[in-house]
Amino acid sequence: MDNNPFDNDAQQCVVSYQLLQLLRWLFEHEQEALKRMVARAFKQGLNEVLHEHTHVHESDEELHQSIVEFLSLMETLLYEVVKEGELKTIRAAIPAVERIDSAVCDDTLVAMSIAQTQTAMEKNPLQDAKELLCKELLKRWKPSKKLGMH
Repeated sequence: MDNNPFDNDAQQCVVSYQLLQLLRWLFEHEQEALKRMVARAFKQGLNEVLHEHTHVHESDEELHQSIVEFLSLMETLLYEVVKEGELKTIRAAIPAVERIDSAVCDDTLVAMSIAQTQTAMEKNPLQDAKELLCKELLKRWKPSKKLGMH
C-alpha cells in the first residue's frame, strides 16, 4: 500500500489496482448507498461548503492535497477491511485463537502469527492450522520476567 499516491517530484498520480477496483465496484454496485452518503453530507453542511467555494477558488496545491488525502483514506480503509477479514477467517478456522491470553501475547504478536499461519496454509492447506499457529506464536513469543510461572 502506498500512503502517498502522488509522486511530488513528477506530479503524477499512482493509484493501486486494488483501490481502482474498489472504486469501480462501489460505483457499479453501491450507487444507492453512495447517493445516501451524499444526501447525508448535504444535510450535515456540505451544501454550505460548496456554496462558499463557488466564490473562492482553491489553489492547485489545495486541490492536489484533497485528492491525496481522499485516495490515502480510501486505500487505508481498504487495507484495514482486508486485514480484518483475514483475521476473521483465521479465527474462524482456528478457534484456539480466542483462548490466547492477551496478557501474555499482545495483539501484534498474535496478528503476525496469524498472518504467517495463513501464508503457510495457503501453500499447504493440509497442514494442521492449530499446530502451525502454536509454532508461529512460540517463534515470536518473548516471555516477560515479570510473569510468574506457577
